[in-house]
Amino acid sequence: MIDYYTQFIKPKEIIKDINYFYDQIKELIVNDLFSKYIYNKRKKVNRNFTTVGYLSGVDKTRLRFNNDTIIVNFKVSHDPVVSGLFRSDERSNLKVSKPIYNNYKIDGIIITINVVLSPMEDKSKMIYSDNCIFRELRKQINEINDYYIKKFRKSEESKFKIIYYRINTIKKSYYSEWNKLMNLIKECVNPSFYKELCQFKPIIEGMRSNSINLTFKMIHETQFFKNYEHQRQLKFNKFIKALRKDCLDDNELLHMTNQLAWCFGHVNENLDECMIFLENIIYHFNTICFVKEMKINSFTSKVWGIQV
Repeated sequence: MIDYYTQFIKPKEIIKDINYFYDQIKELIVNDLFSKYIYNKRKKVNRNFTTVGYLSGVDKTRLRFNNDTIIVNFKVSHDPVVSGLFRSDERSNLKVSKPIYNNYKIDGIIITINVVLSPMEDKSKMIYSDNCIFRELRKQINEINDYYIKKFRKSEESKFKIIYYRINTIKKSYYSEWNKLMNLIKECVNPSFYKELCQFKPIIEGMRSNSINLTFKMIHETQFFKNYEHQRQLKFNKFIKALRKDCLDDNELLHMTNQLAWCFGHVNENLDECMIFLENIIYHFNTICFVKEMKINSFTSKVWGIQV
């Protein structure tokens, strides 16, 4: 098993992936390649540029690339400008090859960027901020990121079964607060979640009620829903304080945390790493817990809507 904690939970240094990659590619176009274009134009040589592996070296984001290729072409429009916009066939545009998700990265993507300059931009040797290439660039990066996140979450869920198996082999603790954490993770990685959720469909369809609120009230009273409701979420500081109050010492905490870390293919070397691990684990599974609570509500609403 891979180190699940490092791959899916440990925070990245850069968290706003879309903004980061937008800024990186924009800088490549505006600062690096456009200056080369101006120089080459005077020399009347190549105005098209290919950059390989520009995004692949970034390892501080969740969204990651491998073997990327960025092709940038510059062209000056000589068509008249209407309301500050080029004619439809003379506008900057951007094309992206079909993304391929492989080994937690977007693999082999080709981004072709056609920058159409107005006569004013060409004369002033500057790409204006209202050039539509920048709007297109952000849109395409957002779509790449959406595709990646969908695949990334599916990769994470594929590991739930083994985590669920491992965590069920660990004996129950003497500390109730620790057991709360273990139970929270168990429910979040429960591989039968969707199967159990679908079992409520005939119950919802069979309810003779015109009130969605009554249907929600019934679902919210089930143990299945209570496994994921927000009251089960843990606060890290309160969690540690409760363990200390129950006289849990550092050696016990290190041992218990590494038992849990084993479930994720991870090892903590010292107490400081354990504390960081626990804080990240709690935050991550609180989020998953919330998402599953919302999925139950969404499922209930959808089935109720269909049956009425």
